[in-house]
Amino acid sequence: MINEANNLNQVAIIALNGSNDPGLAHDTFRAFALRARIQRDFGTDANTAIWEGPSPLLGDFYFAEQAFRAMNRWLGAVEADHSGRPCRRS
Repeated sequence: MINEANNLNQVAIIALNGSNDPGLAHDTFRAFALRARIQRDFGTDANTAIWEGPSPLLGDFYFAEQAFRAMNRWLGAVEADHSGRPCRRS
């Protein structure tokens, strides 16, 4: 299956990053590159959030808990929005 990433503006994207690990799979560059790609292709990156912390993810449960709470507030606000506007953006 090939993912062309042409629907990235239709979902909430939350990057949870610890300290930078240049060149590795969780390099923080990737989150910002994805955000720039969404901005370029769709004209907005309002569906993205980048949450960064000072230490590696696996060793900082407080950081992960706070990020989860922020994500929960964000998605709760989307769910509570009864304005009639579609979640999807064209």
